[in-house]
Amino acid sequence: MKKLIALALTWVSVFGYAQEVRTNEKDIILKSINDETDWSKVTTDLSGRYGQKNADSIILDIKLEYYWNKKKYSQYVKEFVKHTEINLPKYTPSDKNDAAWRVFDYASDKADLSTAFDWISQAQHASPKNQYFLDTYANIQYKLGKANSALITQAAAVKISEFSPNFIETYFRMKAGLPTWKFPVSPTARDEKAEEQIWSSIQKEFSREIDSLMWNSRLKDSKSFEDRTRRARVLMAYIKEFNPKRTSFNLNEHAWILFECANKKSELKTALQWSKESLKDVNAKNRYQFLDTYANLLLKLGRQKDAIKWSEQALALAPENKKTAYKAALKKIIKGE
Repeated sequence: MKKLIALALTWVSVFGYAQEVRTNEKDIILKSINDETDWSKVTTDLSGRYGQKNADSIILDIKLEYYWNKKKYSQYVKEFVKHTEINLPKYTPSDKNDAAWRVFDYASDKADLSTAFDWISQAQHASPKNQYFLDTYANIQYKLGKANSALITQAAAVKISEFSPNFIETYFRMKAGLPTWKFPVSPTARDEKAEEQIWSSIQKEFSREIDSLMWNSRLKDSKSFEDRTRRARVLMAYIKEFNPKRTSFNLNEHAWILFECANKKSELKTALQWSKESLKDVNAKNRYQFLDTYANLLLKLGRQKDAIKWSEQALALAPENKKTAYKAALKKIIKGE
């Protein structure tokens, strides 16, 4: 499972030496290079000052940052694999998992994915029951085209995690043949009826005890729907079937989903009621956000004057670093946008 990875995105040398390159010099190099750069010349220049071994380390760091910033993920992964292979002997199982996930998310070359699979296999061997390692292991299997094996591994991760909604969503996407990675992703047609059947099969597989978690997984997956009204339907069905106990944060979150996705007046009125309930939490840290949701729903329901009043309250409560955004929101409501 992915974690926040600072690995290879900061100015850290493979050999622990690149920190001697001043930050301003690094910035100069990054600004001066482009896709046509002759890396051998840059390396020769640096090797004269830092030695060949350290120049290679510095160039690797520069390439990592350059390709990442340019979103040239295929090239980035190639350099990242080099970086990781050099450092692998001193990596913990968690480090190997993090590195493998980074390659999984952005690799398009099966050779790179196979290398990452070797890393996660080592981590998983060291800790066979680690749910995050199993999840990464399954995802790489899936991206390598081993869907059946991936499903078996992911099902184990779901159970060990005590039915994590994130892991259930991944299991569903594997069954539906949908991408579970960030890059590369091409548009994938969604078949609502087929997906309903897959969700039903998963419910039977894991038992009724996790229905509420299943709905949370479906709601999370619905963020990828091109048809926003379908996302609204998923949320409404979840609330109708389970009537879950919700915090003021949950009420506001669900109300905002309907604001963004629903067009039916009845659904917008339901969202307004949820939003109104969230406002009963007068001590909520993010109360200004709740007020903003309420104001936007009022506007969408044609109650502009009321919307302006509540938007003004949201602006008054917003922290200083949010004032500009909330002033802009109020102006839009005044204009009826």
